Amino acid sequence: MRLRTLALAGFGRLARAHFTFGDGLTVVYGPNEAGKSTIAAAIVASLFGLARGARENWRPWSGDPYASTLVYELSDGRTFEVQRDYHRERSVHIYDIDGNDVTTITKSRKVSMCTEVHHRQMALMTNSSETRR
Repeated sequence: MRLRTLALAGFGRLARAHFTFGDGLTVVYGPNEAGKSTIAAAIVASLFGLARGARENWRPWSGDPYASTLVYELSDGRTFEVQRDYHRERSVHIYDIDGNDVTTITKSRKVSMCTEVHHRQMALMTNSSETRR
């Protein structure tokens, strides 16, 4: 899987932010409290949803809408867009490159992908110092 873009309406300290990922390795760097862990948490949350009890940890500081859009490409070339609205629990829409809503099809596959490892990773990220004001 290759991440293509991440757009955050609001997630933690980041609001109205857009990130583009290249074909190679993408390194995210910056000073402490710049939002590096927030970007990582937003990617995981976009793909797998928020871990239980983590909803308030990433609520936008700015009051902007609590939402993300992640575009990714699979190794077979298929491209998908995941839109999440974290204000509403379990509000996710997944579209293919042609704009077809494939949420129902993808959700059944996603359940098997969402392992304990991902939830542990999310739990680690929600305990980062960046989430504390």
